[in-house]
Order: sequence, then structure tokens, then C-alpha cells
Amino acid sequence: MSNHKSIFIVLLLAAVCFQTAKSQDTLSQSELENLLHKAERQSQNYEKVFQNLSAEEVKTKYVFKRSGEIDERRVIKSIFVVYQSPNTDYAQEFRNVVEFNGKNVSRSDKETAEFFKRLAKADTTAEEFKKIRNESLRYDGSRISWGMTLYQPRPFSDNLRNDFKFQTVGKERIETRDVWVVEYEQTKLSPYILSNPTGRDERAKGATEYNMPIPDGFRPTSPLIKGKIWLDAETGQIRRNQFRVVLHPAKLSRPIEATEIYYEYQSSAFGILTPKKFIIRTFQIKGDNDKNLLVFKDAETVYEYAKFSDFKTETKEYKIGK
Repeated sequence: MSNHKSIFIVLLLAAVCFQTAKSQDTLSQSELENLLHKAERQSQNYEKVFQNLSAEEVKTKYVFKRSGEIDERRVIKSIFVVYQSPNTDYAQEFRNVVEFNGKNVSRSDKETAEFFKRLAKADTTAEEFKKIRNESLRYDGSRISWGMTLYQPRPFSDNLRNDFKFQTVGKERIETRDVWVVEYEQTKLSPYILSNPTGRDERAKGATEYNMPIPDGFRPTSPLIKGKIWLDAETGQIRRNQFRVVLHPAKLSRPIEATEIYYEYQSSAFGILTPKKFIIRTFQIKGDNDKNLLVFKDAETVYEYAKFSDFKTETKEYKIGK
């Protein structure tokens, strides 16, 4: 009898230990909500601080054949800065391209200064934006992506929070820091998340568009996002974020994965985590219906960043112009 009792006590202690260990790798609903609110505040702070920073950027672009073989490869080295309009609060990415596929293509100091003089004379923000994009993307080819750095895509932002469900799935360590791993899934359509929109699609100011080659007959695309995010356990800052944009055309019986995006951030001296590596993979979609549907990888762009510096103190070094 006593022997059975001893076994029962051991089993009971083992169960208690298991429950304790499990609780260390999960968060209660209220704890998760607090973490997401903290993460949102940190992302808002990122947007403010990041506008004064600059870094060397290497962008590697691949375009694929239908067979999966690489059809084209471009390596573009730039000095990345955030351009702030002297006339408005408008801020935009700017890349001073210095090398393309191993060849020096940097502008002279005189050419760079002339570009910024012309930029300052732009009559509208839209015209200013167009000039910046044309200059920054002059070696990108037919596949372009834009706006990866200025803000952090996150499903817990105030305008999206109610459109997603969240679940803690574990705890890891990144750069000696404890991080919570949170899975998220969009449960309803949002005017802030669009893919190849039509004129009838509801869209909100500041919406993000994930566009890719797709037959017009598959619109409206009804995009939904599903992913995983790594949040610093103490600060709530985003360490990593990876997600898929999945389309749900009414014309098809199954969803289609259209885009995969990966964000990774690194520690900095500025109180925020700055970009380290971003990856965008897009898929090309062909066909008219379920029977002849064809989906294959179309392009991939990899952004890699060195440590960031304060642009205000590094302007002369980066030769962005007077």
C-alpha cells in the first residue's frame, strides 16, 4: 500500500513540474494583451527615431524562370537614408546607389547636390516622391519593392488589432535576449491590407499593398495574412516578423499564397532595434480557373544592412549633398 502511495506522489510531483515548465513558455490572455500593447508603443517609437538614421544597404534581387532556375540576379549597394522634405513633415526612403553588380555607379558630389536642388523645387509631395523613387530604383529592374523600412508591419497596430487572433507558441533567445514567439492570423478582410486592388475595393489611408503578377479575373483577391512574430520579453520590441499574404479569389476553390515576407532587426545605440535583414518572395499566378491554375516563384529580394548611424552627424561621410 505504501509503495503504491509513493508512486502516486512521484507521479503527482512530475505532473506539477510539467505544468510549471509549460507555464513558463506561454502567456495568459491578459499577459499577451499587455505584451502586444507594449509592442505597439515600441513600434510607434521606432517610426519617430528611425527617421534620423542611415546605413549601408546591400540589396540582392533574383528573378526566376518558371522552372525555378535563376533568370536574373542584381546586387545593388547603396547608402540608405530617410529623406525628410524641407517643406512638409513628409519622409521617404532614399537610396544613394554607389555600386551595381560590382561596378561603381555612384554620383559625383556635384551630381548629388544638383539632384537635391531639383528635389527642393518640386511643386508637390507627389512629384517629390516620384523623383526620389526614380533615383533610388534606377538599377532595380522590372521587380521593385518600396517602403520596407520606415514603419514596422505588425498585426497588433491600433487599426488592425481586431482583425487578427494571436497565440503564444513558445519562448526563445535572440542576441542573449528572451523573446516571446507569437503566432497570428487575420480573421477578416481589412481596408488596410490590399493586394492587386480593384477600383471597387475598400481602401483606407495608409493601407499597405502587396501586389504581384496575377490575372485580372482573380480579383478581388481578398487577401488575408498569417504569420509569426518574435517580441522581446522585456521591451516588446520586434526582433523578427515573418508572414504570408494569402489570396482568396472567389473564382477559385482554394487559397493561393502570393507573397512571403521576413523582417529581422538588430540592436542599436538609439533605443530601437534597427533593420538587419529583410526578404520578400513573390509568386506569379497564371490561369483562368482551378484546372489550369499555375503558381510559381517569381522574384526574391534580400535587403541587408550594416549598423546604423545618426544621419545628421554622418552627412558629409555619406556624400548625400550639401
